[in-house]
Amino acid sequence: MPWLVHGFSTRLGGSSRAYGGQTLNLGFTKQDSRSAVERNRLEFMRQLGAVTAKKPWPLVTLRQIHSDIIHCVVGPADEPLAGDGLITQVPEIVLGIQTADCLQSFW
Repeated sequence: MPWLVHGFSTRLGGSSRAYGGQTLNLGFTKQDSRSAVERNRLEFMRQLGAVTAKKPWPLVTLRQIHSDIIHCVVGPADEPLAGDGLITQVPEIVLGIQTADCLQSFW
């Protein structure tokens, strides 16, 4: 789908130092500074092609709660969203789902 902008990230590079080295932490946590995460998010949006005239597209994320709640996004949220899915028909809005970056092996 040529109209669909999509991507995923790792923690390589970035402005955060909370998790050892320079990391691309995209989640607001008590271990990392808000300004570092905001710089990381802006850089990710640049790499994604979601910045126009030096202004990033709105980024909408949510706090995942293991539910059946799906939000239909028409613009930036006034309050933090909670649920497990995001959809939109509006161009130039980035929907972000954050997942854990750790793996456990069960051997």
